[in-house]
Amino acid sequence: MKRGMCFFFIFFTSCTILKEINTEKMEQDPSKSISLELIVHDSHSGIEFQEFRVIEDLGALKKLFLQINKTRKPGLPIPEIDFDKDIVVAYFSGLGSDTRPPELFFISENDSLIKLGIKEKIVPELVDTNAISTSAFCIYKLKDSGKEILVKGL
Repeated sequence: MKRGMCFFFIFFTSCTILKEINTEKMEQDPSKSISLELIVHDSHSGIEFQEFRVIEDLGALKKLFLQINKTRKPGLPIPEIDFDKDIVVAYFSGLGSDTRPPELFFISENDSLIKLGIKEKIVPELVDTNAISTSAFCIYKLKDSGKEILVKGL
C-alpha cells in the first residue's frame, strides 16, 4: 500500500511540474523567438562564390533580384517585404553540382548577435563528371531586431 501511495505521489508531482514548465513555455513572448521564413530558394543564382548577405532596404533587395534574374526569362518576382518590421537574409552556396537549395537554421541569440547555421548537405561518394554546375541559394525573412547576424561556417 505504501509503494502504491508513493508511486501515485511521485507520478502526481512529476505531472504537475511538467504542466508548470509547459505553461511557462507557452507564456513566453513570441516576439522574442527567432523564426526564419523561407521566401525564395532555387538552384541557380548566378553568384559563383559562397556568400551571405543581410538586406535591410528595398533598393538592396531589387539589386539582388536583378543579379539573380540576369539569365532568367521570366525572372523571379521580387517578394513584398515590410522593411520597417523585417529584414532579409540571403545565402548563396557558390558553384557546385548539388541541385538541392541550401537551408539556414537558427542556432542562438544574445543581446547583440543572432547566430544562424547552414544545414549540411550530404556529399555523394561518387562524383559525376557530367554533373550540371549549379549555384543554389535561399532567401529568408526574419523580424528586424537591430542585432548583428552571423552565419556559422562562413
